[in-house]
Amino acid sequence: MNTTNQILLSGEESHSLQSQDLIIDQIGKTVAVSLDKELKHLSPHVLARLENAREIALTKQKISSRTSSSATFDLLNLRSSINWVGMLLVTSIVLYFVVDWQQNSRISDIADLDTAILSDSVPPDAYADEGFRVFLKEMIQRKETEKEQAIKNKDQITVQDTVQDTAHTEAVKDASQNP
Repeated sequence: MNTTNQILLSGEESHSLQSQDLIIDQIGKTVAVSLDKELKHLSPHVLARLENAREIALTKQKISSRTSSSATFDLLNLRSSINWVGMLLVTSIVLYFVVDWQQNSRISDIADLDTAILSDSVPPDAYADEGFRVFLKEMIQRKETEKEQAIKNKDQITVQDTVQDTAHTEAVKDASQNP
């Protein structure tokens, strides 16, 4: 090959092609330039046959590029469809198990409540009576009041114990100083 016939690619094209693609492209352009120089020496009959062959080759290339690009496009669509179907399937399964768990939890809570009501000494009809509800509220309020008073009494007893302990300690000191 003649190095003077080599055509260098522009900066944008050289960045977009890989090193092997760049070499192949340069070889192809060098061959094209050499063939173009020798084109002047060919007969018109050979030129017509070459033109016809070129048209056929370009037509086949267009058809194959359309087919390959549409096949690639179909494969990409198939992959994305499979991804969406997979994600939809996983989401459906997770949703099913969450709903099932919530239903089982609710059934368990209701069963626990039923067990507590039926095992209690109060008849179930009493819980529906408004007077019984008022009685329960008053009983709960009394219990809370008793707890608060017990806490206050405990604090008062602690203060009284502290005062008594201090007085007892002083008495012991006085007794030990005055035998």
